[in-house]
Amino acid sequence: MEGWIGGSASTTSVVGWDTVGVTTRLRECWSAVRYLVVGAGTSLLSLFALAGLFAVLLLGNVGFAALSTLFAAVAARTRARETLLPLLLLPLALPLLIGAVQATQAVLAGGLGAAREAVAVLVAFDVIFAVAGWLLFAYVVRD
Repeated sequence: MEGWIGGSASTTSVVGWDTVGVTTRLRECWSAVRYLVVGAGTSLLSLFALAGLFAVLLLGNVGFAALSTLFAAVAARTRARETLLPLLLLPLALPLLIGAVQATQAVLAGGLGAAREAVAVLVAFDVIFAVAGWLLFAYVVRD
């Protein structure tokens, strides 16, 4: 994180650091999914529901990582970055959170096909903020 402020970090090193965080969160989510399967039994959660649940978890994690990376870079050079980051991040993360909750509910109730609208929101959110972060990162970190 210090490389961001000093300007010595490249885009790939920062994205690589964030990818490690996403991988860690995915491992934690997959552990929770395995716990649900073992705890609930395989009769309640089919293999297709687990694949759909993992897809929703993946989309939610990627969207949150893209959004938080972009706004952490924006807030890194400000004086009150500890206060500014939650003020910027939380209102924009609400559509992602709502979409992830609706998708998870629909996947557990009726499979991935039932969660089509909520998954579409997650995919759109991921694409918008991943592309925006990729395009704007150099400008945000520079000045």
